[in-house]
Amino acid sequence: MNDRAGSLRDVPVNTEGYVPVGHTYHVMGFDSRMEELDSLWKKTKNFDYRIDYGVLLVLKGEYEKAEKLFLSIEKKKPGMYATAANVGTLYELMGKNELALQWIKKAVAIDPMSHNGSEWIHVKILEAKIGGDSLATGRFLLNVNFGTGEVPVSDLKPDSLEKLRLAIYYQLNERVYFIRPEDKIVAALMFELANVTWITGREKEAHAIYQLARDYGLKDELLEKRTAHSSGKSPIVKVPHAPELPNNKAVQWIVISSVSVVVLGIAAFLYTRKRRRGN
Repeated sequence: MNDRAGSLRDVPVNTEGYVPVGHTYHVMGFDSRMEELDSLWKKTKNFDYRIDYGVLLVLKGEYEKAEKLFLSIEKKKPGMYATAANVGTLYELMGKNELALQWIKKAVAIDPMSHNGSEWIHVKILEAKIGGDSLATGRFLLNVNFGTGEVPVSDLKPDSLEKLRLAIYYQLNERVYFIRPEDKIVAALMFELANVTWITGREKEAHAIYQLARDYGLKDELLEKRTAHSSGKSPIVKVPHAPELPNNKAVQWIVISSVSVVVLGIAAFLYTRKRRRGN
């Protein structure tokens, strides 16, 4: 990955839900929170507290400890969505993509509608990571083709297009904070999100997303044609990338269970393995 300062530009303001610029997280108070979670676990034996404790271990880069904890939770209380999702994410961070895929598939089987029903894209992303760069395409990741002209086209019905747009947006919006350019999978997904966003009537937002695809490393004549043909010049909004984490040389992104007291402003989940409290 490259940290290209100032590379993300021309992203329109007031486009939440369209242009994936991610969340801004403020992580604080690890040690005191971990002590509190440990105390609450001992008092209540509520596994939610153990899962949150494991999430903090991941954030600290203590992967082996987190793995041991999550697997012990799975042994004691099998079949929890949060456990499967967090283990899958942890293995992906550790570079064990085959294991990650197994656990993410398990999480999706437990709750197919998690993350607004968009986790099938996460499965395809892991398959692409395992299969290599040749699979970092819209055809493989999303099974879509929006033509080869300057303006994207599709035979999909409007409701199907909007459902697809929301799914891609959701997955990217949870990832971009943790993935610095360049990244071929993110670039491919950005390109297809721009296409479907344009088709569904948001040409200016599509223009911004095309530029994000370029910034994430997509080099393609069709991208350049559509970027030039789409309209819009807008105020600069940059993606707020995550800081480097200790003991975490391979971090590309984090998708974990909610830790409500760790992240200000959001019932915090990072590239979201959000627990299903109340769902």
